[in-house]
Amino acid sequence: YNFHDEDNENLALINVQAGDDATHAFWHDLDPELPLFASHADFLRRVAYLHKAHW
Repeated sequence: YNFHDEDNENLALINVQAGDDATHAFWHDLDPELPLFASHADFLRRVAYLHKAHW
């Protein structure tokens, strides 16, 4: 699933607990120059199209 939560209204209600394998996890702004596996870039391109977002 994917959804857009511009003002953090919904995500603020979710209690997320990172496991010990997530020590280097972080949010990242998407950019066409971001090095990704081809399938991941395609997934993000499709989500951007679905939400009429720029990629």
